[in-house]
Amino acid sequence: DSINDLCAESRKNAQKYKATWDSLSTKRCYLLQFLSAIDLERAVATVQWDVLRKYQYEQPIPDFQWNLETGDTLILDKPCKKATCSYAGRNYVAWYTEEVNLPYGPYIFGGLPGLIMYLHDTKYNWVFTCNGIEKPTKLRDMYLYKDKRYQKTTREKALSACKNEWEDFMNLAVDEIDLTIDGKKPEKNFPRRSSN
Repeated sequence: DSINDLCAESRKNAQKYKATWDSLSTKRCYLLQFLSAIDLERAVATVQWDVLRKYQYEQPIPDFQWNLETGDTLILDKPCKKATCSYAGRNYVAWYTEEVNLPYGPYIFGGLPGLIMYLHDTKYNWVFTCNGIEKPTKLRDMYLYKDKRYQKTTREKALSACKNEWEDFMNLAVDEIDLTIDGKKPEKNFPRRSSN
């Protein structure tokens, strides 16, 4: 009986919060966890991506063709300059500071005459923000996670797997709480995938 009561209560809560969830689901913003290590000698980035499952892949560091633009701003009290580039079919805007004389940035971005403090594509599908800079009291090793659950694969296979996982995750949410996305049932947005 206690299991039955718990299930009944869960259904009531799902219905209670359905309207709120429906309104929030139309404003999607997802946080993805990336960790990347750059091997400068080999010019390769090793990326670890933690979605529902964990993936690791290597890819060559692109030669970003940055265009230095007019414009300046302050980010974390550091004067920043603007630059633009295209990568993987998207146009990006970067704000970098020459006060931190390191040609690095988030994910695999880099190659500017200073640290990239803020980077986004022009449609704001990808946004990277520097949340803080601290001076360490001593040098620390930087490392990737050594975890057997990371599946070593290619970038393309990792992206495809993450997309499939996310779509199946959304279908699960739709089944459990009768969720609609953009006013449609899941089959309209996320066609079901075979489970074998």
